[in-house]
Amino acid sequence: MIVINDILCSKCRIFQYKKEKLDVDFSTSENEIDQSQSTSDDPTINIQLKLEVEESSIERINVPIQRTVSIHKYCCLCSATTNLSVILEEARMQSYTKIKIHIPAGNRCCRHHLIKNRFYNEDLGLLKVYSNSSSLSASELTKMMESLSIKCDSSLYDNIGDYSLSEKQLVVFTGLTWENIIFLRDMLTSMRNRQTRTITQALVVFLFKLRTGNSNKILTSILQLENEQLVSEYSSAIIKSFQEDVLPSRFGLSSSIRIDLIQNRTTEIAKTLFDNHQNLMLICDGTYSRHQKSMNNEY
Repeated sequence: MIVINDILCSKCRIFQYKKEKLDVDFSTSENEIDQSQSTSDDPTINIQLKLEVEESSIERINVPIQRTVSIHKYCCLCSATTNLSVILEEARMQSYTKIKIHIPAGNRCCRHHLIKNRFYNEDLGLLKVYSNSSSLSASELTKMMESLSIKCDSSLYDNIGDYSLSEKQLVVFTGLTWENIIFLRDMLTSMRNRQTRTITQALVVFLFKLRTGNSNKILTSILQLENEQLVSEYSSAIIKSFQEDVLPSRFGLSSSIRIDLIQNRTTEIAKTLFDNHQNLMLICDGTYSRHQKSMNNEY
């Protein structure tokens, strides 16, 4: 549905023009097709007309829900025109459940606003209300109601799994951002997602325990886990994968070459001492000299 002052690109204007023309001329076109036996037997034309009629006959409902501008020419958050991606249904539902703003289907945004097909919670504040009413299909309205019911039953642990936990809260729990968490998760190549938990959930639970040092009982209560044993299982799985996938290539002498250690991992003081080949240095350490002390270290 097009509302006054909506901004349309050339492609959308052509589509809307064809759609309106189809509504006006459909009865005439149908009569002409019926009069021609050869044309009516053409399955391509019949299928095309059927799809256009079905699309135009979708029932839509006007509801008092705030929405953004309907546009796919630029980002609906920051108005950028490059590196755009179509906003998927998951992110659109997130916008509605979080801040009660509907994003029309087909809108686009910059890729850096998204994480795993969802918006960063901080970027949701960039959405601007363009209209106080939205035109929704019956299926869209049903999905919105379902998403609200699921949100009511979700726990903090579920929010970690679907990346809806705010980055500010994640930093408090683990000391890391979502970008850091995803980078670490991708390094754990031998670990697999399970029906009861994802790698991300297990990693956040482990880092939360590592950062706070709280007991499994307290962590279970905070994260709303089913039982305390899960904290131990997640931690063991993360440690095992870390030992297999990360330690050999990221830690120890085997992970670096000599020239890299000298140039990039040596302190400035050590470089000054060992790289100076012109002058003679005498270093005196009197830490353990007795200075005429007695056996009990008294003068």
